[in-house]
Amino acid sequence: MIKLPAHPPGLVQQVIAVEKDLLESVETLKGQNWIFGPLPAIEDIVNPKEESESFEDSPYAFPGGNHKIISQVEHEVMVQSGEIQEAEGKEDEEDEDPGANITRCQVITLAAQLEQLTMLQFSYFCLLYDTT
Repeated sequence: MIKLPAHPPGLVQQVIAVEKDLLESVETLKGQNWIFGPLPAIEDIVNPKEESESFEDSPYAFPGGNHKIISQVEHEVMVQSGEIQEAEGKEDEEDEDPGANITRCQVITLAAQLEQLTMLQFSYFCLLYDTT
């Protein structure tokens, strides 16, 4: 069995050094009049208020929220580990593709119909705008 330390050696010192450099940079910007008002705390710089707000109304938000994603991933992990078994023959609605059962003959027929309609519309366009 391999034992790994909870924190790599020197991590705490590295975090302290990065915080110190960040504060020095902020003080330099304040001295050059690029920051107005009181100096922000490290927590405010690293974790801005805008990032902690809920983005439920965002167009990039997942329908159902992160809870639905998390529950789906947890379910899949439990199925893979053997903690639960999925019922045989049960398929998600998303997995069913109605176009998957189209035969080659049907594809050829649909392509021919599409070609005929395209030629008909092109002929109508030529007659309408007299492009000859």
